[in-house]
Amino acid sequence: MALTGPTGTSLLYSPPPVGGEAIRLVQEASPSSTHLVFSLRAAQDLALDGLALNLPFDGATPGSRDGIARVALSAPDVSFGGLDVTTGSPTRAAALLFPASGPLAGVLVLGMAQKPVAAGGPAGDAQVPAGTVLATFALDLLPAGGTGFVLDGTTGDGFRLRLRSRAGDVQGTVAVGRLEVQ
Repeated sequence: MALTGPTGTSLLYSPPPVGGEAIRLVQEASPSSTHLVFSLRAAQDLALDGLALNLPFDGATPGSRDGIARVALSAPDVSFGGLDVTTGSPTRAAALLFPASGPLAGVLVLGMAQKPVAAGGPAGDAQVPAGTVLATFALDLLPAGGTGFVLDGTTGDGFRLRLRSRAGDVQGTVAVGRLEVQ
């Protein structure tokens, strides 16, 4: 997808207001305004066995997915924390994707889980203190995508978060700010 209009020169993230959320999307120190580093942080103490998150890059129009034309996921900058996603086998039970095609095109998709005890995983939920970084990733500016919103968490449209403990679902929301290309 290519957009018309002026080319983008920088990324700007405006954080969401503080509320009663379980997880927050936070901008970390970034090397430049064209390469922003983000983390998903626990905003409160949590007992987790897994989490899943979908962040649609809808720009200014819900369902448009036009934000995918403005940024790209920087694959080397993806990491996970907070949950033990490797005990039991060398294959980690965590992924972060930003597909360019298919039903999840333009949606940043994150999933991570501890492996079951039967597969050698930990015996209980991970105790995740507030402030713990659960995932880190970076986005790079695609100047030809034009200026405008990449995602707008202030609308709450389409953001999906699922938190799980060994006992079942954990109630919680994700706080996401607004990312735009200038």
